[in-house]
Amino acid sequence: MALNHTQLKALKPKDKPYKVTDRDGLYVEVLPSGVMTWRFQYYLHGKREKVTFGRYPDIGLADARKMRDDAAAQVAIGQSPAKDKQAKKAERLAEAARAETFRMLADRWIAAEIAGRSESWQYTVKNWLDLDIYPAIGDKDTRTITTKDIDAILTKVVARGAMNSAAKIRTICVKVFQFGMDNDALTDNPAAKTKPVKTPEAESHRALSVKEIRPFLEALDAVGALTINKLAIRLLMLTLTRKDELRLAKWSEFDLDGGVWGIPAHRMKMRNPHRVYLSRQALEILEQLKPLSRGSEFVFPNNSTISKPIGHTTLNNVIDRLDIDGARFVPHGFRATASSILNEANFRHDVIERQLAHKEPNRVRAVYNQAEYAHERREMLQWWADYIDTLKSGSNISPIEARIRG
Repeated sequence: MALNHTQLKALKPKDKPYKVTDRDGLYVEVLPSGVMTWRFQYYLHGKREKVTFGRYPDIGLADARKMRDDAAAQVAIGQSPAKDKQAKKAERLAEAARAETFRMLADRWIAAEIAGRSESWQYTVKNWLDLDIYPAIGDKDTRTITTKDIDAILTKVVARGAMNSAAKIRTICVKVFQFGMDNDALTDNPAAKTKPVKTPEAESHRALSVKEIRPFLEALDAVGALTINKLAIRLLMLTLTRKDELRLAKWSEFDLDGGVWGIPAHRMKMRNPHRVYLSRQALEILEQLKPLSRGSEFVFPNNSTISKPIGHTTLNNVIDRLDIDGARFVPHGFRATASSILNEANFRHDVIERQLAHKEPNRVRAVYNQAEYAHERREMLQWWADYIDTLKSGSNISPIEARIRG
């Protein structure tokens, strides 16, 4: 008895693969994963063969039967549908892979992946490709690239101590080659055969204590780093933004006269636009940054080219060079520092969370808590900047004392 649409939709996976016959050699195979695949079984020259048509529901019942009829017509004249399909696939592989460099394949992968990806993801991936991957294998035919070639790239990155970057670079290479295989351009993934890079254990974003802020700022002033990068760290501390929200900032996002920085939704972790009310100190830093950005659209352009922002690890590297006691501190830790101090100073929790652009865990509360709190946020960020200045001057005043006196 032939299959119908209702029966197909009702098929469920079992512990083992099983077949459900339609008619004239056509059947659908149901795998434990739930994948359903159309196949056609036939006899040619006394031998049994089968050919795969594709997955259901991508290929519907009517289309599968049409493909079965076409294949049966080949069998009738002594041709093998299975061997014909293999020959056509080999031809596609040869055509797709012919003279395609890794750079060309990576460009196709990025174009396919870019939908729904953040601007931060795009810049970071392209930066690793440009700096570490392309110089080594960018212009090589993808068919000639070996596991040793990928290992050489990873070894070079690991040698400079960038373990996390090495792990990400390996992942990018694996995904690019897998994309080539999925699209019939390649038959092998040399990157997947490399040994995974062992990265440092994830560290919590530890907060600087009140007593650590002055030594941190003094160490930052003294360290031998580019002024633009040191100012980026100061601005990150004042605005309470995430690192990638700051490093990808463009001058077009700032209303310096109104003292507001509007970050577009696609750059925010929660995909909602966000406003930062700029303190007097933040505005002063932005004025200092204007000539340092060298005419770039980015507030913090890359040192080698103004068409790109600073790298993903640039600010981390500057902070790593500071002489700070205790566990390692990373840029994201500024947010924890500020949250702790602002809460101690008795600023309203909702105002702090709104400025940090945190997601409200309570859905009902989130619906009723869309207020901007613009005045309170502006006042809070100015107090925060003034309090940092007070600490840097040598005062040991506590947050709550400073709030009362202010």
